[in-house]
Amino acid sequence: MNTWSVLWCCEKVFTSSQHYSTVIHKKTTNRSHSIKKNMTPFTQLFPKVHKADGATLLGIPIGPSRKYRDEWIADKKEKILNFIKQVTTIKDDYVKYLLLKHCTMSWARFITTVIPIRHGDEAMQEYIRDIDKAVLQVISTMLGTPMEELDNSTKLAEISLPTKNGGLGMQRLHTIAPIAYVGAINCALPALRKHSKILVNHLQESVKNGDQFGIHAAYLQAKQHADWHDHPSSRKAPFPMPNSTVEGIRNSSANANMISKNLHSRTHQQIEWIMQQRTK
Repeated sequence: MNTWSVLWCCEKVFTSSQHYSTVIHKKTTNRSHSIKKNMTPFTQLFPKVHKADGATLLGIPIGPSRKYRDEWIADKKEKILNFIKQVTTIKDDYVKYLLLKHCTMSWARFITTVIPIRHGDEAMQEYIRDIDKAVLQVISTMLGTPMEELDNSTKLAEISLPTKNGGLGMQRLHTIAPIAYVGAINCALPALRKHSKILVNHLQESVKNGDQFGIHAAYLQAKQHADWHDHPSSRKAPFPMPNSTVEGIRNSSANANMISKNLHSRTHQQIEWIMQQRTK
């Protein structure tokens, strides 16, 4: 099982444990008194273990406590921002680029594979916004271009393209986060299906009933890059995505790299059109 499937299982068990223990207790009321007499209290068996509303598993916060989660995200953001500050002290621009791409962005992107960006989620929105701003500042300094000018030019779009397409492969978090989340879910489902079909069904039903895990919202954001190719003057989407979110997340081959092809194709064509307009 990959990271997302393990975390999702643990999150479900963590947040539902109180409910299920209540159900089990109700079903065993006739035997509860006799059982309790022969049981050693949990606090005596594990005196150093305490009840918590949140915990960190595989590098990601789980549990029902929003406060714990938000504080964890803020702490992680500060660590990444401090790392970026250390990168800026390096004189070699090529070394800066490698550290930003392969260390900073990989580190920052990992969180977005398991925590969706929801409307009103200030902690995640600040995480995305502040890291994107800090990385853009470093790129601005390296290129000798003011941030305001860089943010409103095609140069930033060119930088986001893969190196094989003439870019630097430096994608902004707010653009790649939904793709990373959907890709992680698609990769996790086959393993999760072997572990528990009940959990898989619950996850798929959540898409239709309130979107508890933010899958539907993220899928729509990722899919818009494929839909953009429906324009008559554009080339076909390299990786078509079905309209149904449930069908879309059943495709185990739809990892982040495959879904990103639509984004890269869209960006590449938009740059081409802008360049053509300038040469007229």
